[in-house]
Amino acid sequence: MPNNKPVTVDQLKSILDQFFNEKFGFLENIPLENKQLKEKIQILEERMDSIESYFRRNNIIVHGVPRQENENPLELALEICKTTGTEIESYEIDEAHRMPSRNREISLPFIIKLTNRFKKSEIMKNYKKKKRSQRKSGKRSAPDLGFECREHLPLDNVGGQFGPGQ
Repeated sequence: MPNNKPVTVDQLKSILDQFFNEKFGFLENIPLENKQLKEKIQILEERMDSIESYFRRNNIIVHGVPRQENENPLELALEICKTTGTEIESYEIDEAHRMPSRNREISLPFIIKLTNRFKKSEIMKNYKKKKRSQRKSGKRSAPDLGFECREHLPLDNVGGQFGPGQ
């Protein structure tokens, strides 16, 4: 026989509270877990930026170097460095390559990864010295350079997703 006793509002509330706690009680922890995960993501992003900076610290990115048929990246890197007035040997260059792209028609930035940051500093110092003397002489575009050199910094340090002038 069915129980025909009337159920009070308090009893109904108690039954529903018990039901929802059993079925959806795990949801109470989600805001705390979400906060903890956001903190972990922030820490991991900072670590990743630090690692990225470490690996890019010896890099120079060069804009404005025309693409050549069958170009030799090492020879091009040596020529760029010598144009800045820096004496350099091939063993001081770890890697040299164009930034990857599917469009082979455009002249993409060129990356030179040096074996040590002292050589990078020397190249950047000589490049800046040549650019300053170029500005003092009143020339806008130096025929002796014809390209722009920048340090290869993480994206958030160069002014947006692609950085200035890219």
